Amino acid sequence: MLQNLIVIAAADGEHYEVVAGDRRLMALKLLAKKKRIAPDFEVPCLLVADASAPTVSLAENLLKQSMHPADEFEAFAALVREGRPIEDIAADFGVSPLVVQRRLKLAMSRPA
Repeated sequence: MLQNLIVIAAADGEHYEVVAGDRRLMALKLLAKKKRIAPDFEVPCLLVADASAPTVSLAENLLKQSMHPADEFEAFAALVREGRPIEDIAADFGVSPLVVQRRLKLAMSRPA
């Protein structure tokens, strides 16, 4: 993981709720489901106060810059050539498998 999950303490006082990093969390769950990481894998988290959680979440999402589709299709095509499954690529990039398939279709239609 390149960036921590951002969490707040849950009402029960024993757990945490993710306020920023849902796609990273989904990717981690997929990795655990596929037994590529242990179920008790230690995930780096940043604990923030409840009051600042909405601001932190909004700031993280507003500051992201998406990859250009041309960069995506080149990256996705390279990963497929390495043998990576489309589902894994989608989870790694926080997109749906359909998006990966569409980018791969663009990559195949690109002139050499």
